[in-house]
Amino acid sequence: DILKLIRRMGRETFERYFLRAEDNISVQELPAACGITEAEVKRVQDFLLAFSVRAEFFDVSTRTSVGGDTLPSGVMGRHITRLARLDVMADGEISFELMSPHLGRGRYDIQYDHFQALTKSATLTPEEKRHLKAFIRRLELINWRQNTLFRILDMLCHAQRYYLQTKDTLKKTVLSQRQMARHLSVAPSTVNRAIQDRSIVLPWEEEVLLEELFCLRKDLCLDVLGDGEIKDPHLMEKSDIKIQEYLRTSVGIVVPRRTVNTYRRLMEKAESDQKEHKDKEQ
Repeated sequence: DILKLIRRMGRETFERYFLRAEDNISVQELPAACGITEAEVKRVQDFLLAFSVRAEFFDVSTRTSVGGDTLPSGVMGRHITRLARLDVMADGEISFELMSPHLGRGRYDIQYDHFQALTKSATLTPEEKRHLKAFIRRLELINWRQNTLFRILDMLCHAQRYYLQTKDTLKKTVLSQRQMARHLSVAPSTVNRAIQDRSIVLPWEEEVLLEELFCLRKDLCLDVLGDGEIKDPHLMEKSDIKIQEYLRTSVGIVVPRRTVNTYRRLMEKAESDQKEHKDKEQ
């Protein structure tokens, strides 16, 4: 019945006055603007609020643990919130649909002149003024948080577009949380908190943690060498110079010879651990 109401007012009207809510219009003016009754406006608003709460707190994620495995019933794990669903557009660019209408709504418009006038007037009691100031600080925090989160997601989608288009992990772009923080002019801890316990659904319907779209140079190089070793089992037996050239031609990364030796040791350790794990299983 709510969908019938939305269709009746029209998609553009619904998005303008309920989803984005960018127009400075009072609640009393909404019925006339949308062509529905005041009671119906209230029902749509209540529906959006309930939908946002469910998307934020009750949408069961497949990522209930660090490894991505579903934990047994009764076992507490991380509470992961699905942030968005990604898709590849016709021109190859990556689009994302936010799961919560609250996140898609944008920023709260705070009228600071009116706020200052209220705090200086005798209309409000001292207690009400304290509550108002605390409320404004919360709105500012929400604005800052949503703006940062949106920018992080937008930059990640653009940086990793070749990987998201092809599902090829070797086409990931090197991008750390620290680099992201520098680009957005925020502290690295801000980026870390913004992405913590949030996941996205990739174009091929796989759900991953947002932090997994970041890629360190070391991880990309090890992936490339691991893939190269499958094609050429003697790859890691070659000289440092040849491995340097292989990384440069494969992903355009130039690494010093000392780093090549580090990668050798890491791959040897990974192979040893894998063999030990297989022996234990047998």
